[in-house]
Amino acid sequence: MEDYKVVYDDQCIVEREDTGDIVTGKVLRYKPKEFIKVVLGGAVSINLKYEPAQKVYIGEKAKMPFVSNGPKRLK
Repeated sequence: MEDYKVVYDDQCIVEREDTGDIVTGKVLRYKPKEFIKVVLGGAVSINLKYEPAQKVYIGEKAKMPFVSNGPKRLK
């Protein structure tokens, strides 16, 4: 039996909801359909929680709302 492991990209797209600005974040931790922790600009860390009703990850930093679909599945 082959050893099968799901692999995700180490980056994902994060959008600042109030301005529509889109940036690529580096994924530090990811648990599908639970949470994602990303770093933006190499300095700002953001925790995003999965929102099942909208099927996206949502979080806030310094009263700025962020949303992401999470990293792409590679394997």
